[in-house]
Amino acid sequence: MLVPIPIATGEGSKGRPDGRHEGGLAKMPRLSGAQMIADFLVKAGVRHVAGIPGHGIWTVLDAFLDYPDLNVVQVLHEQSAAHLADG
Repeated sequence: MLVPIPIATGEGSKGRPDGRHEGGLAKMPRLSGAQMIADFLVKAGVRHVAGIPGHGIWTVLDAFLDYPDLNVVQVLHEQSAAHLADG
């Protein structure tokens, strides 16, 4: 899945000297990187996510709470996550 990214050319868009598209960024939802990850996984049909809890992943795990279609399984060792991924 591709995430649309608005690009200003500097020449102006639709005659605007500041290079902005009319209503471009104002109408786009503001999502954190963690929300983008969760949204992508749900749209890709992922139902189960395994991960190791830690300070580097807390924001992603917090975002997963807003997506009830994702079942988060926290494991305590990388090998456990690998076995879960293998099925």
